[in-house]
Amino acid sequence: MIGYEQSEQLDVEPARYFVLVTRREKRVCRNCAEGVSAAPVPERIVEKSLVSNRVVIDTIVSKYCDHLPLYRQSTILLRDTRVSLGRATMDGWVMRVGELLIPVVAAIGRELLAGSYIQADETPVPVQMSDARGKNHQAYLWQYGAPGGNVNFDFRMGRGREGPAKFLAQYEGILQTDGYAAYGRVGGSRMVHAACWSHARRKVFDAVKLSPEDRAAQLVARIDELFAVDAARDEGMDHAARHALRGERSRPLLEAMKKEMEAAKVTALPASALGKAVNHTL
Repeated sequence: MIGYEQSEQLDVEPARYFVLVTRREKRVCRNCAEGVSAAPVPERIVEKSLVSNRVVIDTIVSKYCDHLPLYRQSTILLRDTRVSLGRATMDGWVMRVGELLIPVVAAIGRELLAGSYIQADETPVPVQMSDARGKNHQAYLWQYGAPGGNVNFDFRMGRGREGPAKFLAQYEGILQTDGYAAYGRVGGSRMVHAACWSHARRKVFDAVKLSPEDRAAQLVARIDELFAVDAARDEGMDHAARHALRGERSRPLLEAMKKEMEAAKVTALPASALGKAVNHTL
């Protein structure tokens, strides 16, 4: 033999499920109060469960990172390994892991509230009910986060003010939201409520779609000029320099835009797309 011709391929070894046996010695001690003793049982995510921590963790990762529902995981396990795990059992694992993570969620919330800037929004989530109505209930996930940092999700059955009022009760920093009224009277006495220009632009742009030649197009152009000023962050400008630039260029744009919107409010019908956009922005 004078050598090899070598080639490489990506291959895979399917997951292998097996029974893990843990044996703990039992010792007799004549002079000990307990008489017979054994090493303690290893810590388990689900006490007295017939599955290991690894199986529970893989299920959670598949559900929340790979978006693989529990019923599909159960079907795949039965098909590929002949292991039968009911969805109700797997539901119990998910609930248990959620309970263990509650202190982590609380710590994330405390870190957010101790900071100086939070963005908040709410997302509808359909929830199955057991009251025989035959349709889902519209619940909400309230999201509080800092760009590039922590995020806290607070589940609520409704969209009322109770959720943000409780979470933000002691918050004293800047809160940025859309124009939803539930955020209007929340937070501590020194909290600053900042609006969102992206939401404002979206509503004005909707008016442009209906009437491209209308004054809404000019208002969109004004907002785009504001965005262009803030694009200075991509040029390496620090906060102080950007603040000075905003005072020089953004403030005149805002003053001109406010006059134009106040004028549009007089002539535009309140129920029209432009009227709604103007009222929202003002």
